[in-house]
Amino acid sequence: MIEPPPGLPWSAESLAAWRRITNKLLARGLWEPMYSTPAFVAATQAASYCDCVRLHGVTAEITEEVRYGAREWLCDMLYLDRVLTARLDERGVDLDLVALCEVET
Repeated sequence: MIEPPPGLPWSAESLAAWRRITNKLLARGLWEPMYSTPAFVAATQAASYCDCVRLHGVTAEITEEVRYGAREWLCDMLYLDRVLTARLDERGVDLDLVALCEVET
């Protein structure tokens, strides 16, 4: 397991996402140390999407922009194979991003 870079503003969800991203890249033999910062950005974007879904008052347009940005980062990090195709629930919540950020207890 790769330790996350210190001194960054990790939430529980972004840390869970970062670990899943880095573990997948490690398992595929694709991890390089230079990916630490982009993995942080991808994880933070995914966690921000989860925050938008939970918070009242965040518009659907903003939530969708954050979702799309998160998926782009995750494709760049080779975590997701697609940007536009997503598994959505009946409310339109992106299940891939929610699962990525799920904090295990």
